[in-house]
Amino acid sequence: MTAAKRAKAPSKAAATRRANLLREAMAMPDREVVPVGPGRIMVTINRLVTKPESNSRVGWRADHARRKAQHRAVGLAIFGIDEMGTPRAVTLTRLAPRECDDDNAVGAMKAVRDAVARAFGVDDGPRGPITWSYAQRKRRVPGVEIVLEWA
Repeated sequence: MTAAKRAKAPSKAAATRRANLLREAMAMPDREVVPVGPGRIMVTINRLVTKPESNSRVGWRADHARRKAQHRAVGLAIFGIDEMGTPRAVTLTRLAPRECDDDNAVGAMKAVRDAVARAFGVDDGPRGPITWSYAQRKRRVPGVEIVLEWA
């Protein structure tokens, strides 16, 4: 069997993982996916706490656990949307009771940005195909709003 044929056939374990992710994504209660215009989708993840990493004074294990939970929540929230192709622009909005200054708001969304880029299989660096922008809004319940634009 050639390498090209091997790459096209998903393994049984990969199919099982994808089915489990689909089941878990459908059961995720704090996710809203809303089309907000032609070529634009807004994904809201409620109760996802984002804190500035530069001011974090916790140990590396707690920091890693928080980033891992953010990656998981974002990956599940945009599950299925990644099949539409790579978006041209992504706006990440931090929803929290208190606002941060600009550089801390960007730092707080680092794990979310990494998770979005990973879900679409692209680099999140300056030479990547996605243009990133950030915003923040005061809200009692913390969360994240992700606006994906294809047009």
